[in-house]
Amino acid sequence: MRNIFATISFLLSILLAAGAHADCLKLRSSAGSYELCKAHDKVLAKDEHGALKLDPRISAPIDQSDDFFAVDAALPKAENSEAENSAVIYVRIPSAPNAGGRGYCGAGDEDYMLLVERKERSLRLLDRLLIQSCLKNISLASDQGYDPRHALKTGVSPVIASFDLLLPGDSPVKKKQVILKDNKLLMLDSTRP
Repeated sequence: MRNIFATISFLLSILLAAGAHADCLKLRSSAGSYELCKAHDKVLAKDEHGALKLDPRISAPIDQSDDFFAVDAALPKAENSEAENSAVIYVRIPSAPNAGGRGYCGAGDEDYMLLVERKERSLRLLDRLLIQSCLKNISLASDQGYDPRHALKTGVSPVIASFDLLLPGDSPVKKKQVILKDNKLLMLDSTRP
């Protein structure tokens, strides 16, 4: 198994040396800093000691994503909580990846928050929460354009992020927040004004 990770890391370094573009994301937890990189249909997790084993439920959405980034929230440090070794990643996946931009939601996106736990030399998915969806007519409301980075407001524990949503038939927007409870991401109505 170690040879597979070394080979992937080596191939990624060759692609980068050849001028290939890589998207990398730096994450921090109490277990230390690590990085997720995507280049030429490969997703790799690594830290200062080398490659980390990556849960396919994390690598698959990142591989399919048009965009992914860390939600820089301080996760609550509850007793017996896995949150202290966790991070939240926002991924944007095409609604209909093979549609070529045609048809219902052919150019649309499905956005998720992924709760990722680092445990020893691996990353695993704890939870996933749908935030925005072309297929379900759920949209982040932002006067800053389509980039979710502008629509999300990083929270203060226990809130991970807050944002405004446009739901089918809803007017005006709904104020929502995502919290972490029992190692699950929960979307609740916000109490903020």
